Amino acid sequence: MRLRWWMLTFALAAVAQNGRADEPKYGEATAHDPHYDDRTLWPAWVEKADFAKEQWPKARLLVWAHAGKSMRGVDASDPANWLEDGRPARKGPDENTDVVFVPWADGKRTFVAGDKGCAVRHMTVEAGVGAHLKTVAVHGNQWIKRGGSFHQTHPGGARDTFMRNDTPEPNNVANKITLNKPPEKSIEWIGNWKIGDELDLFSGIFIVAPDSTFLPGDRSTQHIYPDAKLVLLSGSAFYKRSNQYWGHDVEVVGEILAGTADRPLTKDAVLGLSFKAKGKARGHVNRGPFISHMTNEGDKALILYKQGRIAVHSADPATARLVIQWRGFGEGRPNKEAEPPDVAAMPHGIDMILLGETRFDGVRFDHVLKGGVEMPDPSARAAWKNVSFGEGNFAPQDELFAKYTGSLDIRMKDTGVAAPLVRRLREAAEEGSEEDEP
Repeated sequence: MRLRWWMLTFALAAVAQNGRADEPKYGEATAHDPHYDDRTLWPAWVEKADFAKEQWPKARLLVWAHAGKSMRGVDASDPANWLEDGRPARKGPDENTDVVFVPWADGKRTFVAGDKGCAVRHMTVEAGVGAHLKTVAVHGNQWIKRGGSFHQTHPGGARDTFMRNDTPEPNNVANKITLNKPPEKSIEWIGNWKIGDELDLFSGIFIVAPDSTFLPGDRSTQHIYPDAKLVLLSGSAFYKRSNQYWGHDVEVVGEILAGTADRPLTKDAVLGLSFKAKGKARGHVNRGPFISHMTNEGDKALILYKQGRIAVHSADPATARLVIQWRGFGEGRPNKEAEPPDVAAMPHGIDMILLGETRFDGVRFDHVLKGGVEMPDPSARAAWKNVSFGEGNFAPQDELFAKYTGSLDIRMKDTGVAAPLVRRLREAAEEGSEEDEP
């Protein structure tokens, strides 16, 4: 089985190819002053991006006071670590403050580590900065310049924002992230990104920008709640850091969109999914993949619940498609030789349950198991258009589809990082209902 690795390798974002780090224009642009109209810094698609339409009021600007120093035990909220207008700051950052981490002094890089974070509005991490701080809540944009890195960020805020990483290697943004924006507001991920563990989309729009990748951790389920959308744009990819042998990869009660009406696909976008061990080799850790004791026969790569929706918006459905396929082994999972024998002997394909709305016009299935696409009425796929099948599937195309015989009322379990928030809101709603009763 020949994998389409050209779609699963880290793509250097097109925006990161524009300009050089030593050019003045690149050095002048920041998260709080992005220079969206400069085509040496931003591609033409930025004109349609929601974040570029935001109007931000002027705010305090703090600059890291210790350029070229290696520091540990840092308290990012301490004003002693910041300069304002070239003088020591009297007040630390907050959600209405923009910050810049400056890179070099006397030929030395800036390295910052600490266990006390803070809140900021926009954050710029210049080339030559390496930072590992306790969670910094970013309410606006974050721009990591080529050669910089930053961990951990918790992105949020009530506006349309961007996260841009110009370093080709994925920036490990955080261990866990919950998207909790107003339903109509978005965060767009530009460049290559990964997280260590959980990603839950509770509310808002999570966009993987053109030619960008986002890799959630390989030990959790990604939940897309009713008020949330995952949007994959042209040339983008969303798949786990490595094959997750247990549990579900993605559960959808909200929406997955490949392209949008005003930003349709012009190239393939990839939704990469995991092969499941189906209860075999529980607890295996020797030399190879960790296969959790939670693995069971009911694990699926993708579950689209009846309330959920997957839709494709393509400028050319024959060539610019949503590609649904196995994500491959990934980080630290080089080949079958690392797997226990009973798992290595299994066909390494994906399976899914599609109960909700599927508006497919430009979709390609690959590495799908026989009967791996379960639907209440498999014949409903006759309404799909421009559907193609890769060479890695495990059966003729008609045999890839099977009738779903379980309950249509199955519910997504609130087990992810957003679960406490979901439970609190549900309890509040129930309490409110009781109080409203006469």
